[in-house]
Amino acid sequence: MANKISKVALTMSTDVQIQDAPARQQMRAVVCKDTGTSMSSVTVALLKNGQDAVKFAREDSKNILNFPGDRAPELQGCHRFEHPTNIFYVTGSGQRMVPRDDGLRADVPGASWGFEAHQARLEQPGVLITNPKLLFSDIDRSDRTMVALDTKIQRLKTGGIVQNKLDVLEDLETEMFCHTLKELQKQYGFSLEHDVVEFVVCVPSAWSPTACRHMYNTELKALKRAAFLPVDANRSVGDNVVVVDAGGGTTDVVSYKVLSKEPLKLEEIASTEGRMFGSTYLDDAFRELLEDRLPNTAKYWQILAYMNKTREETIEDLMGAWERTLKRTIDVTPKDFAEDDGHTMEIMVPGLAPNAARRFGNNKILI
Repeated sequence: MANKISKVALTMSTDVQIQDAPARQQMRAVVCKDTGTSMSSVTVALLKNGQDAVKFAREDSKNILNFPGDRAPELQGCHRFEHPTNIFYVTGSGQRMVPRDDGLRADVPGASWGFEAHQARLEQPGVLITNPKLLFSDIDRSDRTMVALDTKIQRLKTGGIVQNKLDVLEDLETEMFCHTLKELQKQYGFSLEHDVVEFVVCVPSAWSPTACRHMYNTELKALKRAAFLPVDANRSVGDNVVVVDAGGGTTDVVSYKVLSKEPLKLEEIASTEGRMFGSTYLDDAFRELLEDRLPNTAKYWQILAYMNKTREETIEDLMGAWERTLKRTIDVTPKDFAEDDGHTMEIMVPGLAPNAARRFGNNKILI
């Protein structure tokens, strides 16, 4: 298997039996969770039941936001769509973890996750686990990062907070699923009694089959602890799964056949292939467009100087706006996109005067 990191989707679903269902049409939520080494995110495709998941529109895709401790709304005026992959455990309380009546782990008193974990670390003694995904990897255990991580896990074992390293990621995933469920209910009216939910969990294709099974089982336990419905794998033996991972640098494609459901076994149909189609190339192209379109004249420099700006600073500001809004909202899927004048975009640029020949409006560039 190639060393290049792409991602395999492990899919799980459950169909909810409808009893006295409301009049509204049943919703189908496809929850895609990407637990990254340093940052994690959850995106949900909200579909009408029976709608082809391959053909959903851009507006059907929603990022889970409002993570606890996220200060971006007050500092930057926007929500973060990802959170740090970390969890903090309070130590020294003498309280040891015991299984629940259903055999699952109990919730950990005083545990904090994501943005709140670092703040909690400053307020009370404990253990901060960062990059817990590395616990599943085949990295040399003598690596400095792995030694530090293993040492922290041992502290938690000695304190009776965890029994094994998988408990750490299970605790974090439980918190993430609890938050996702609350946001679906609050923001979109999702109902466990009426609607259908499916889960797509991304893992690196370079992981060993053992690591993939550990991750799969950890996700199942976390979903049950979060009361996000007991689930079973919805793939049948013989099914083929094609996964496209459109990342920042590359777009990777990998395909698998399901050999077994219990335990889950996948066979790689074709070797993983990646091409340089990542979103960073969109960023580079947009920067080149700004460099080409923005005036590079003494008069424009004077206007910017009056606003205490330089041309380079203006471009950096526009790149920030591009990253936060325009790149994430533009829809290029219509077949007539290139020919349809209705798709003209306006980019606000301070100091520009109207110029029809250069397609400038009042303080804006038309694209």
